[in-house]
Amino acid sequence: MKKRIVFTLIPALFFGGTACWAASPDVYLSGSVTYGDYMKSIERDYILTERVNLSVIPDLTSGLTFHFENVKLSKNAGYEDINQNQYGISGYKAVPVEAVNGYLGGRLDVQYLNSDDALTDNTAIPYVAFTYKSNDGGLYLDLGYAHSAYNHPDVNQYTATVGASLLNGKSWSQTRFYVIDLNETTQGQNTTYAVEERLSYYVVPDKLTLSLYGLLGERIFAYDPDIYEVYNLADVQKGSLGGTVSYQLTPALKVLGDLTWEAYKNHDINDDYSVLYGTVMLSMKY
Repeated sequence: MKKRIVFTLIPALFFGGTACWAASPDVYLSGSVTYGDYMKSIERDYILTERVNLSVIPDLTSGLTFHFENVKLSKNAGYEDINQNQYGISGYKAVPVEAVNGYLGGRLDVQYLNSDDALTDNTAIPYVAFTYKSNDGGLYLDLGYAHSAYNHPDVNQYTATVGASLLNGKSWSQTRFYVIDLNETTQGQNTTYAVEERLSYYVVPDKLTLSLYGLLGERIFAYDPDIYEVYNLADVQKGSLGGTVSYQLTPALKVLGDLTWEAYKNHDINDDYSVLYGTVMLSMKY
């Protein structure tokens, strides 16, 4: 479903550590609400998404996240609304490798959709990634693959990600490249290409973080592993721009706000439109 849910847990498991299962794991529970207003859309009116994440991080090189979201897509007169549930699990593990002066790891996600949309209902979407993180946490690389076997079409997604620490650790840059192949022409597309950039600045370390991000190029039927998000409606995304403010209220409680604009094209009905999303999230560490 096309919507924006901000990443509810910055992946601390990418940044090294030597703790073990014998220590008490960190447990995070987060909830978020996103409202999106469609502008100049022939079909769509608004979208409302409610989401809950539960993450268990036993140490800084491994983690497990369970997530659930409910989506209501309200359409204009003459079109049927869509309700959808998404269930997901994501696991990560890395080990130190002296030969590469860093950590090599792997990640596996599985998302499952239960939707009123007949073309994508009852679909499991696996995602696998191989990762590298330098010992000092200043460089992160991954190669990822996701497969979406919808009723129509069958989708293969390939991603490459580069993350780097900047300004003596005061900011973080992440660039991700997307190549998405379809086994049949959909919305006039067989293959789409896109690049997404996110820049975060730690205004007050461990307290206040500001982020800006945007997408250039085109995506269709994408899976975004940063936010566990499945884009399962067959419109072509033409770009996006957004910003996030994250504030650590207490050592255990974090609040986050996000505003995102995305542009789309439905070639079948010649519909060019955009959507503006607002998100509020609370995260509690136990």
